[in-house]
Amino acid sequence: MIRRHSADARLHVKTSRLGLLLVLVALGGCDSGDGDSPPARESLPPVRQEPAEAGKPIRVGASPVAVAVGEGGVWTADNASGTVTRIDPTTGRVRGGTTPAGEGPLAIAVGEGAVWVASGEGAVRRIDPATGRAGDPIPVEDPAGIAAGEGAVWVTSRGNGSVTVIDPRTESLSGEPIPVGAAPVDIATGEGGVWVANTADGTVSRIDPRSRRVDGDPIAVADEQVLALTVGEGAVWAAGTDTPLAERIEVKRIDPGTGEVDGAPIPVDGATPIRMTAGLGSVWVTDVGAFDGTQRSSVTRIDPLARAAGQLIEVGARAAGIAAGEGAVWVANSADATVTPIRP
Repeated sequence: MIRRHSADARLHVKTSRLGLLLVLVALGGCDSGDGDSPPARESLPPVRQEPAEAGKPIRVGASPVAVAVGEGGVWTADNASGTVTRIDPTTGRVRGGTTPAGEGPLAIAVGEGAVWVASGEGAVRRIDPATGRAGDPIPVEDPAGIAAGEGAVWVTSRGNGSVTVIDPRTESLSGEPIPVGAAPVDIATGEGGVWVANTADGTVSRIDPRSRRVDGDPIAVADEQVLALTVGEGAVWAAGTDTPLAERIEVKRIDPGTGEVDGAPIPVDGATPIRMTAGLGSVWVTDVGAFDGTQRSSVTRIDPLARAAGQLIEVGARAAGIAAGEGAVWVANSADATVTPIRP
């Protein structure tokens, strides 16, 4: 049986902040890891990763806000133009034309044989990677995040605190929405589960992909908000903050076997909105940067073994999405309409 920490039931009046995605701020308390945690970071091995390099920015769309890798391509969702663009991961060039993806695309995922795009108009579309054509819209209330894997497509609905399941074979809704925590946004599959970041109550929920029910109590991650989440490198990684305005952000490792926060938090430079990915031997965290006119952003590289933040890599303007695969990490920069490849 997977054990979970119980989250404190206190949840106070919420205020909202707008970045590229709405981030809800909630005041609440929660537990932290217990005495079974491994040694603190200072006793772990030092970071010994080879430096990664940012490649030449790839011009794409008008305002790319999300990126996903798979099915032979790097796929970007453009919020301004309502399209999806495919980049050839080998040449770094845009391949083919753009695919209409509804009004205000905001999240994208690759899996179950297709590309899936959630849009602000309240719909999800399937894109055939072979033809680049989009299917009919699948209605989903208030979509925020999307993941494809474990035999289904999973979409968070921020407003009603649930996850909607789509059958990838029929391109239709499957069963009733699954209740999770408050204001779920980020979602990822892997390590035998579907993991949901409940932004406003500082917790992570695990959905059993077979029963399609939440497994155990919510995992307490932060006193205020869980800002982003990813699965990879043998664990679940969640970025959270204990301060109302996210002045301090920490990444925590969740053991997927026990469902417990494992070890000391990893401080990172960052500001909301924030995105994460895991792969190529590291965990990668975006920092959207200061709104000082230049809007230069960076990516922090975390060593998952040493559990420490290492290299800081400068990318484009206002990093809004990140994904790992095809030998690189790909960062969608919304303010200068580029994708930056990072090659370890």
